[in-house]
Amino acid sequence: MIIKAGLWTVLIILLALAAAGLSPALAKQTIVPREERISEHDALIMLVELLLAGWNRDHLSRAGEVLDRVQESYPQSPQAELNRIRLEAALGNVSRVEALVRDFIETRDFNVSQFLEAADISASAGRYELCRDIYLMTLDELEGAEEERIRMVFAERQLLWGDFYSGEIIIRRALSEKEQDPELNLKLARNLIAQQRFEEARKHLQTAIRQDRGKDRKAYFQSWVELVNTGLLQKDFARAAQDTDDFLARHGEKEMILLPGARAYLQSERLKDAVRLYHQALKHRGLTQQALLGLAGTELKRDDPQKAEQYLREAVAHDVRQPEAEVMLAWIEEKSMQHYVQELVEDRVETEILNRAASALAGRGEFASSVNAYRAALEQDPGNFEARTGLAEVYGSMGRHSQSLQILEKMLQTFPESYKLQLTRARVSAWARAFSESLEAYGELYTENPDNQVVLREAARTAYWGKKADLGDDYYQMIHTPTVDEKLLERLQDMDLLLDRELPGQPLVYLRQKVDSGSIYSGYEAFFQWYREYQRELSQVVRKEIQDLRHSLEHIYLVQKSAVLEREAKRLAWNERFAPARRRLQELVEHEPGNQEALFDLAQACCVLGLGDREKAVYRAILEIDPLHGQASRALEMRKRRSSPGLFGTYSFWREKGRGELARIDRHRLDAGLEVPIKSRHSLRVTGHRYLESPLEYADSVQASGISLQGQLVTGPHVSFSGILTYKTYDEELKTRGTKMQKEEIDLDDLFLGQLNMHINLDNYAGVILGYEKREKAANAMALAQGIYSQRYRIGLEVNPVRRLDAGLQARYLDYSDGNDGYVYAAEVGFAFTDHPRLFRAILSGEYRDTSADYQGCPAEQGCSVNKDFKHPYWTPQDYWGSAVTFEFTHDLAEDFFCGAREHFYQLELTLGTEKGGNDSIEVRGAWNREFENGLGINTRAMWHDSREWNAASLELGLFYRF
Repeated sequence: MIIKAGLWTVLIILLALAAAGLSPALAKQTIVPREERISEHDALIMLVELLLAGWNRDHLSRAGEVLDRVQESYPQSPQAELNRIRLEAALGNVSRVEALVRDFIETRDFNVSQFLEAADISASAGRYELCRDIYLMTLDELEGAEEERIRMVFAERQLLWGDFYSGEIIIRRALSEKEQDPELNLKLARNLIAQQRFEEARKHLQTAIRQDRGKDRKAYFQSWVELVNTGLLQKDFARAAQDTDDFLARHGEKEMILLPGARAYLQSERLKDAVRLYHQALKHRGLTQQALLGLAGTELKRDDPQKAEQYLREAVAHDVRQPEAEVMLAWIEEKSMQHYVQELVEDRVETEILNRAASALAGRGEFASSVNAYRAALEQDPGNFEARTGLAEVYGSMGRHSQSLQILEKMLQTFPESYKLQLTRARVSAWARAFSESLEAYGELYTENPDNQVVLREAARTAYWGKKADLGDDYYQMIHTPTVDEKLLERLQDMDLLLDRELPGQPLVYLRQKVDSGSIYSGYEAFFQWYREYQRELSQVVRKEIQDLRHSLEHIYLVQKSAVLEREAKRLAWNERFAPARRRLQELVEHEPGNQEALFDLAQACCVLGLGDREKAVYRAILEIDPLHGQASRALEMRKRRSSPGLFGTYSFWREKGRGELARIDRHRLDAGLEVPIKSRHSLRVTGHRYLESPLEYADSVQASGISLQGQLVTGPHVSFSGILTYKTYDEELKTRGTKMQKEEIDLDDLFLGQLNMHINLDNYAGVILGYEKREKAANAMALAQGIYSQRYRIGLEVNPVRRLDAGLQARYLDYSDGNDGYVYAAEVGFAFTDHPRLFRAILSGEYRDTSADYQGCPAEQGCSVNKDFKHPYWTPQDYWGSAVTFEFTHDLAEDFFCGAREHFYQLELTLGTEKGGNDSIEVRGAWNREFENGLGINTRAMWHDSREWNAASLELGLFYRF
């Protein structure tokens, strides 16, 4: 931008030159030679262009006045008409720009430079379709070198509307003849960066840097900048910071590296280095605004919002309409973002400002306000490409998938060649669980360009989301076919004559062995580990050959290693091996720090394993990388909710009748309590109880009160503890009734009950449970009167041999308070015939029980004492066996299908069983759980059992609320 004083000086000179061209008298007095004088037309055109460069309203108004004069005097001037179009674009009159451009193309004689200038102005006004059509029309008129030159320019323009593939073909065609050309490598790298093919882009940037010969260094320095930017976009901030270090060590604090380098230091937490570069950037007029924003961000990282606010106010003062600074400022001051957007609309700011504001709001997670800003931009300019794509992306992040897809489908009618739009549609379709449609879209993109590993990797992820793990593995396999080990071996064999003179045979023999064993990248790693150790023993020629070889293959190695680690982690998680999946994911994140898919899967594994603190930290890391990651945002919100204290209340009812006179009771219980999560991993729960226990025979109802202290301790992914301690005290004596019983009033003893369990997770292949429980045997009036309880010692083994199949073995020793004891052995195996969200399982189970002493009732017909005349008044099976088959159907109705999401499901079970003595049974169970957005939740359970020997029914109704 030209400063005001300098601009008017230039204007005065231009007017003087124009006047010299007009007046003969004045011309004779001027010192400007006639052949160097400019015409009035040219001077006025230069004046207009300078005024347009000033880019404020006063200058634009003055430019309009001058243009009126030019077009009145020179109605056929194409330069004047083009500047008129440029003026309308500067004023934001997009529809006017489009009309003028179309008129210009239709009425003017074909002129390459003028037509393409009109196309570029159209692009600057957001009319990409018009820009594309003019370029294509122009290219149809050209041939030879001129066509190739313009086609290369067009390849860069195609980045605007996301037609990356066509641009890539154009650049690669030129690069095939000039493989080491720095400018072409830079162009291709920028195209690949737009496709998110970062490792491949890095290869071409490094090629451009390696070709520096000290002459035209523009492409060289731009490649360094793009190298740092690639690390930032890839979210590998340590790598971006290291690239910045390397540049500064070679070239010092040059202007072009200041902002990207400072951002790299900021994101990698090197705040002092970031501040140093941002302050250096303040010395350069064109970098001031971004430097102030960066310094504000640094102070926020330092937890100093007041100092950040100072920088932001300075940024706003420097540019009165700076949405990024305004949004940050409003966020710090906790102002309403909706009000901020309303102010922008009322001020009738340009579409570009609204788009920038919307993007900044989305970056802060203010999705609703971002939508309003994008909508306001589209009201001004319904065809604006950036507003439409931005709105589609925000809708996708908000979970409003149908609205996002509607926008994308409409845009693809205009830009069917847009890779960007096609990829976004494939992603949003996957988020909407339209997995078949998503995979079809990915398939189309892969068919267009089989070299695009990004498409294959995203297709593989989508296949796994859609429960098509084998298809996902096939996609991953395509990424490493052929493997980098195979490529390395082939290239080394091509260099055999050169290497045989100096290279020992062992590295090549080992590499061949790795390839033969099916290795993908471990042979590559071993070879270059050997090279690092022994390179000093090799000649300079051989070292150069190997270094060039590494340069050409490194991006393939990095991509394939990422794909292999991701596939292994996906397969482990698919088979519910969450502990080893977590380790593999940690390795993948170390290798590829910006892999958001791996990070989210890592958070999910932590969630399943009960490591809520790590889960929360990973979600925050994802949102640091990508604030638009809607799923991580929702998951973090839900994790915070689960980490908050909660109130709960439950009513439960139990009735059993049978086993002769042993099962004869109704039990009612009311619970109310408080749950307090500790560090998002452990929990503590305090519960108050109220009991009403009503024997169906021999005694009246009694009431009791109790209190429980319950806790869970998760030491890590492999060992956890849980336990509960309950104190129960009866409010009244038990009064016997009936002709058989003596009339007694029996004082019931207070009880301490509880349990303690330890669960050992053997990498989710198996699990061992060790437990102790003290349980009251309140199944009838006699057991209640005698205060009988059992102490149970349990050991269990859970086995998960393959996905959908699980099995369990359990042994329990029962030690009763009345001197009796017993053993229980149980086994079950379950198989899932369908998958989530409609899961249907069948479970086969068997049980064997044996009790030392049998129940003895009172032989008398009357006058029996519930304390003295009954022995072991509870079910005492001896040499008992039973078996059952259970059919279980669970339907998950939740909005989000990830660990920790709000629950909404129902479950139905039907169990058909038989036991010793031919006692067949049927049992039906049902459950329904629903958690609402405001933290309120409902859970219900019901059971009904019917058999000749024993009948039972239960009901549980619960409410909970998390703050």
